[in-house]
Amino acid sequence: MSTNFTNAKALLLKNSVLLLTSIYYIPYNIVEIKENAFAYCSNLQTVVLSDKMTTIPRNLFYYCSRLKNIQWPTNLVTISDCAFEYSGLVNVVLPSTVKTIGSSAFEGCYYLESIILPEGLTTLNSNRVFFYCWSLKELVIPESVTSISSTDWLWVNCKSLKRLEINCRINDLYLEQMISLETLILKFDLLKI
Repeated sequence: MSTNFTNAKALLLKNSVLLLTSIYYIPYNIVEIKENAFAYCSNLQTVVLSDKMTTIPRNLFYYCSRLKNIQWPTNLVTISDCAFEYSGLVNVVLPSTVKTIGSSAFEGCYYLESIILPEGLTTLNSNRVFFYCWSLKELVIPESVTSISSTDWLWVNCKSLKRLEINCRINDLYLEQMISLETLILKFDLLKI
């Protein structure tokens, strides 16, 4: 039997347990969690997500500033808008099943040093996905990405980014406030830089 994590359950858990808990396991039978369920859980450091989840909803871990570790669902397809915005993630390896990353998904992850985007990712919403990821050192956009409308806010203020590799087609390239960039690799020609 599949179960949904309702707002009421999330609110109850958030108020009674999560504010004090550093590790949380989403039960294996949970297929859906409502947006904002864990927002502002400042003590949360590690989360093990149910393998039955295919979507990480909007604002799920918004402002979970100490959240450093995620055990990803093996069937994850979508990371929704603002899912990890202002969280404390450091190193992220997304499962090969991820197809879509929404806007601001990792915005303000100041401590994010590395993120591995899977070959098979098709949609990378261009609106602030890696905005203010000050510690990010390397970013490789896979060839499988077919949708990046514009890069003008995608990685602004990635001050530590040393290597950027873009293996998909993009129309333009904005490199605002990327003061540490040493290597830029573009697989295809650009219309505008």
